[in-house]
Amino acid sequence: MKISHEEIRDIAHEARLDPKEEEIEKLSLQLGRVLSYLEKINEIRTDDVSPITHVLELQNVMREDEIKPSLNLEEVLSNAPSVEGDYFRAPKVIE
Repeated sequence: MKISHEEIRDIAHEARLDPKEEEIEKLSLQLGRVLSYLEKINEIRTDDVSPITHVLELQNVMREDEIKPSLNLEEVLSNAPSVEGDYFRAPKVIE
């Protein structure tokens, strides 16, 4: 598929690029080859192929939520370096 120099300039403008004149011919050829390859891929018959989201069969790794008893407050605060009432005490970080 042939891409004109004007089309290359339009694409470059949209991409906020400023190719030199000698680069435009090279870009035209390269982009033309890419588009030709994509046209070949579009010729592949995929009517009988089922759509997939991943090549491997995946299962959800999340577990179901279960209600379990929580730790009591004394157990939670027992490992804290500093406690104030029913809360962890942390150093002030904002002056």
